[in-house]
Amino acid sequence: MKVFFILTDGAALRNFVHSDVLTHRHQDEIFLWCSKAIIPYVNHLGHTVLELPPYQTSGLIELLRSAVTRAEICRNARKFKSPDYFFYIIRRKNKGWRLWTKALFTRVLGNILGFDWGVVRLRKIIYTRIQQTSYYDLAQQVLADHKPDFVFCTHQRSPESMALIRAARNLKIATGAFVYSWDNLPKGTLMVEADHYFVWSDYMKKEVQQYYPWVSPEAVHITGTPQFLAYFKDSNYISRENFSQQYDLDFACSWICFSGDDELTSPHDHLYLRDLARAVDSLNRQGGRVQIVFRPSPADVSSRYDAVIAEFPTIIKKVPPQWKEARGNEWASLIPLAEDYTLLCSIVYHCTAVFNVGSTMAIDFSILNKPSAFFKYNAVHDPRWDIFKVYRFIHFYTMKGLEPVYWLNSAEEVVSKLKEVMADAGNKKDQAQLWQKVIVTSPLQLARERIWSTLEILVHQN
Repeated sequence: MKVFFILTDGAALRNFVHSDVLTHRHQDEIFLWCSKAIIPYVNHLGHTVLELPPYQTSGLIELLRSAVTRAEICRNARKFKSPDYFFYIIRRKNKGWRLWTKALFTRVLGNILGFDWGVVRLRKIIYTRIQQTSYYDLAQQVLADHKPDFVFCTHQRSPESMALIRAARNLKIATGAFVYSWDNLPKGTLMVEADHYFVWSDYMKKEVQQYYPWVSPEAVHITGTPQFLAYFKDSNYISRENFSQQYDLDFACSWICFSGDDELTSPHDHLYLRDLARAVDSLNRQGGRVQIVFRPSPADVSSRYDAVIAEFPTIIKKVPPQWKEARGNEWASLIPLAEDYTLLCSIVYHCTAVFNVGSTMAIDFSILNKPSAFFKYNAVHDPRWDIFKVYRFIHFYTMKGLEPVYWLNSAEEVVSKLKEVMADAGNKKDQAQLWQKVIVTSPLQLARERIWSTLEILVHQN
């Protein structure tokens, strides 16, 4: 079979290249349709590589994309009678009248069209506009020349992929889109309209049917995600000795991980790191030997952690992710290096537990049967951000009936909770395993095989 894989960003590179999903299929004709920034990282695979033209679109299309996301959130809040959906709308500081006008237009249009019919109507308008672009015309020409059996979008939020997938569908070529993350569907980010969708779990399949009732259940396929395949490859683990030497860690200490988030999502992350460092310092003064392995978010280029690290230089050891900035510090323009797979696996393997603000890293640690702790108090008063809203995000409904993490409810109790987490005295690891199975279908290590077997079935059906 002849399959086109669309690779437009770092998330796609991590999930489908570094995970070896595209490595062992020499019996098939595989084309990698890549943005320019991705090409240097896929040439070694031995597949045909096609460069996508620079993505260009009108300001109106981007405005409508923002509006449809807003409309979906409003629709979901009305339809399912929950204001929690509105917490996905991040309040940004819009400097200048252009950004302010754009935000106002998005809000008004999204609120008015926040119904099933309005979402469908907005999507039709967007795709009508997309089909009038030169980018769409170029995509159609490439597809007409090569005539693939299937076009696979590796990241359903990619704006480029909207034009590429639509071009394929109009040429009667079968298409599929992989839903990138477990939190994407409730917050209105299913942008690409494909023939088929590949999701992590039965829970996510039900979400597709819930939020997009016009998608047939037969068009949604449960494959798991390649995101976690690295943990099942022994060569991805650095020895404790080498890891400690490389990052100036005390070999004799116990290590815990603090995984950071970007500044927009968690603006007070550095204060939680400070509270954790103070707790570790207190524990060490009582005879403990603990250090913090600090992994910042790849999208965070701020200096907000620097003062905290300088205050606790022997306790906090920064282990930066191995990502490259292609065009800026937005997620869509960050490129993960293959070395980051090894680095992340080694952090999880060597650390006793992970501490953060509601991060997916809890799932990573659960794979190696290790506990997680979530901060659940406001470090400072901030009228623009409230940590309690984080845990009311719809994707945390997956915790229903479970207690998979330790909750840190105040700065004062971090010391006592730290001891509890490190000993897993609350036995959260078992609960975390159950939570993991809700989010990602098991066994996790078979995601690669499920994706390819589904593709084979769909191509033969077509």
